[in-house]
Amino acid sequence: MTNPSDTSFDKDEIGPYSVWQHNLDADILIIGRDWGCIDDFVQFKGENAPNADGYGFPMDEWLSTYLSIVKISIGHPLRPMNAPVFLTNAILCLKARSAANLVKGDWLCNCGVNLLKPLIDDIVRPKKLVITLGKHAYESVMSLYGKPVENFTAAVDNAVYSKCPIDLGNGLNLFPVFIPGGQGFINRSSVIQERDWRSIGQYLETL
Repeated sequence: MTNPSDTSFDKDEIGPYSVWQHNLDADILIIGRDWGCIDDFVQFKGENAPNADGYGFPMDEWLSTYLSIVKISIGHPLRPMNAPVFLTNAILCLKARSAANLVKGDWLCNCGVNLLKPLIDDIVRPKKLVITLGKHAYESVMSLYGKPVENFTAAVDNAVYSKCPIDLGNGLNLFPVFIPGGQGFINRSSVIQERDWRSIGQYLETL
């Protein structure tokens, strides 16, 4: 693992993902698993995309698309729009490319206890929702708040079908969703994920 601060491209944000969207008065806090590998970070010069004509990761393009379903526009990573959103990751350090798909419990625990929970509770405290992208971010947040961790697919289904988020306590509510794009579509198709986000949008309309 490499801390972004040990590179020449670190930015004045808690992590690389927050460079795209970092509204401290956010309605929605979105938590992914990790940013990715140090090779891409250096190639992209600390940005979330290699250039303004494309996306570095399929997830980011699909995330922007799904957020538009809930009437939020975040723009392109290099052309961000002002939005009531804060983006971060459960793991903030950068991986070696050889460890791109590796997730260790102590990585999640270290970042979760020392960085993620204070970010949620004390710094951002989203007014409407926490949204986790994928199984690891979901499990990390549930563990941080002492909530039982369900089967991930069941947890997503229960929340989106009922249009009712998971109550984390102290006014914080969580909708878990699958990682949009790329490998995320292997376990949950783009059509079903679009339906999930429409359910989240319908919930937000009630607030």
